[in-house]
Amino acid sequence: MALHPASSQGYGVLAGLEHLEGKGKEAEAAYRKAIELDPTNAVARNGLALLQMERGEYEEAREQLSETVARAPENPMGWANRGFLFTLIEKLADARSDYQEALDRDPTHYVTLSGLGLVALKEGRTEEAIQSFLKSSLLEPGFSQPHSFLAVAYYQLGQVDRALGELAVASRLDPKDPFPHLIAYLIYQDTYRPFEAIEEARRVLELLPYLKSVEEIENTKVGLSNLGSALLGFGLSEWSESYAQESFDPHNASSHFQASRRYNDNHYVAVSELVQGLLLDPLANSRSARYLDIIRKPRWDASLSGTWGDEDGGFSQQYSGIIQGYTRKLWETACSLAVQGYDKQGSVENGDSDGVSLALGLGIKPDYRNSLNVGFTAGRDEAGQPGSGPELDPDDRLKTENLSADLGYRHRF
Repeated sequence: MALHPASSQGYGVLAGLEHLEGKGKEAEAAYRKAIELDPTNAVARNGLALLQMERGEYEEAREQLSETVARAPENPMGWANRGFLFTLIEKLADARSDYQEALDRDPTHYVTLSGLGLVALKEGRTEEAIQSFLKSSLLEPGFSQPHSFLAVAYYQLGQVDRALGELAVASRLDPKDPFPHLIAYLIYQDTYRPFEAIEEARRVLELLPYLKSVEEIENTKVGLSNLGSALLGFGLSEWSESYAQESFDPHNASSHFQASRRYNDNHYVAVSELVQGLLLDPLANSRSARYLDIIRKPRWDASLSGTWGDEDGGFSQQYSGIIQGYTRKLWETACSLAVQGYDKQGSVENGDSDGVSLALGLGIKPDYRNSLNVGFTAGRDEAGQPGSGPELDPDDRLKTENLSADLGYRHRF
């Protein structure tokens, strides 16, 4: 730069190096200088747009990428990156259109093929997604991204070992990228392997400055994707809090879900954090009943359970059921309906009791700027006191009823 202080290409190269080192402010300044010196510098515009996407500055990124494809329509990278932006903000039809534009210019464009795989993964076409990721990785063996997404696809199919193998490849290709370790952490969490999960959480924390984005990661109401979750599940509450605070992001739902779980002994704090999390990501109202999807795809599932028994000569039963799902038909929508109940006939020593509760959760995201969360709970419990003989006292009973509803809306300015 000392020899050519007015070189747009030089500033573009410098910006790329700063970007790789996780120096966002320095990279942005260099990208903007490169564009100022040469507005047709597509590489610099692409780089700046990717940096803005990592920060969640989607409108700014869209402006840069639209300018890129307008100035250099023959360059497939601009179309591919704008397609990836549309994928992030759930405009999947627009994403497919831009990816097709990129492939029309270069049928072997590996970034585009990886992006098309991600679209297919989000739409629930897992096998098709796998083929796109494999093509991308074959065309550019040094490209780590498709291996991370391949791991998600394999995990959704229940192929845990293959998923972990792909993550090992991704981390070897890009040792500074924490994303493969974050996916591995989620897999180990979801399959109840706390030792491995803790080790992956440590690696993510070490590489956190290089984390590009977690927009694609599925959140759950128990905060599985937060780095402190594994330690909390292992009973190491102080270490869990340390990890959670180091990785805490007030704009990330998982941070609030983890805080709700961590402070469950304080009802008001726990509920407050849960509500904040659901406002940030109302789609967390539903999750897969088996393996975590990691990247959400359309699904519906149901689960039922019940127990029956005898308690001091009195029949008792408990039951529960939940129906939940996620769809992209009109808008991104997640919902769950859960019912729980019990009935104990009681005895001389233990009074009879019965009750039922219902909980409805509904989350809607029309776009990345707006989200709506609706919650409704109702319940009834009734209990009798033990009698002095074979018959229970019919006049000595306690009955409680509850009804609550929540409505929340969030707009991102």
